[in-house]
Amino acid sequence: MWIMKIKSNKMKKLLFALFFLVNVSCFSQTIYNVILEQIAVGDVNGPEAIAFDGNGLMYTANEDGRIIVLNRDGSNPQDYAQTGGRPLGLKFDSQGNLIVADAFQGLLSIDTTGQITVLSTSFAGVPFMLTDDLDIGSDGTIYFSDASSLNSLGNHTNDWGQPNGRLLSYNPNTDVTNLLLDNLYFANGVALSHDESYLLVNESAVNHVRRYWLTGPNSGQTDVFSNVNQFQGLPDNITYNDDSLFWVATFFGPVIALDNNGQIVYQLNFNSNLLTENTSAIQYNDTLYLGTLHDSLIGKIPIPTEILLSNTEKISQKSEFTIYPNPTNENITISVNNHNGNINTEVYDIIGNRIQTTNKTTISLRDYSKGIYILKVAYGDRVEEVKVIKE
Repeated sequence: MWIMKIKSNKMKKLLFALFFLVNVSCFSQTIYNVILEQIAVGDVNGPEAIAFDGNGLMYTANEDGRIIVLNRDGSNPQDYAQTGGRPLGLKFDSQGNLIVADAFQGLLSIDTTGQITVLSTSFAGVPFMLTDDLDIGSDGTIYFSDASSLNSLGNHTNDWGQPNGRLLSYNPNTDVTNLLLDNLYFANGVALSHDESYLLVNESAVNHVRRYWLTGPNSGQTDVFSNVNQFQGLPDNITYNDDSLFWVATFFGPVIALDNNGQIVYQLNFNSNLLTENTSAIQYNDTLYLGTLHDSLIGKIPIPTEILLSNTEKISQKSEFTIYPNPTNENITISVNNHNGNINTEVYDIIGNRIQTTNKTTISLRDYSKGIYILKVAYGDRVEEVKVIKE
């Protein structure tokens, strides 16, 4: 052990910056080592996606086109439907239909009798070559990704580094498909926010979680919600847990959790020898169920109690804090739902200098250089610290 007396103000600032960044990192991310249980071993084949019906039964998509229904412990597997393709995304709508993103067949709907209806296979004359994942809005709108408009699942690696992906919507009432975003780098998992003000899509080839605004002043605009490349794994599917977290499955790495600001708050590590290709993470009660592209099993991991308790506490406070866009070129907007009082913000540069104090909800970074800044936002009896990037 050694002690050094610090005399230089510059050195003090650098050490403060290091301390500040470490604490922000600790504030935003907690790492857990969890135990993975293998279930349905040998009864499934590449169960890429998982969905639960209203009775808690588990449905999973298989490499051979079969959709299987089974109990949550993996027992009693039964064939439910055969798409004739490669189903990659599953979600139940409010009528109990299972909506499917099939890599080869497009967007499908399967009713409670197993009858399959094709909903959409192309947009503007360009067919979906790799329909990947989906989520469903409260109004029934289906949001889905086409990972590539040029390459199929068989040669999808040719797509790496190419912006051929699309994010689309389908209205079941009008039978109309619309394009929301194109030029995406392998558009993968799709998830709606808690209030459906924005939609997330994973760009696996560049390790981005991209946000598309559906409502509000930024409607129709897009930004990077989160960047997960520090985990050396590709973000595959993403799901919202209906509380306060987005679960992201990283293909070669752990499961990570993002909060409503895109901050990485939790990382769940498991023995990757037990599940080699992590493609989806779906929460049901206090458990995460993990899909995989080629393994013949489903992963099951308990969510740490601390996470469950923390989320319960956050929900009970009934206050949703968001900032956007992040990264930004100029302005950052702060929004706190269900809060009518003052919002006071302090802006710090990377070495800990306070450079701005304001009670405005839109903050200009126009006069500052590109880089990382810390916003310390106080409202009610809460204080949030958020790292923002000016590009």
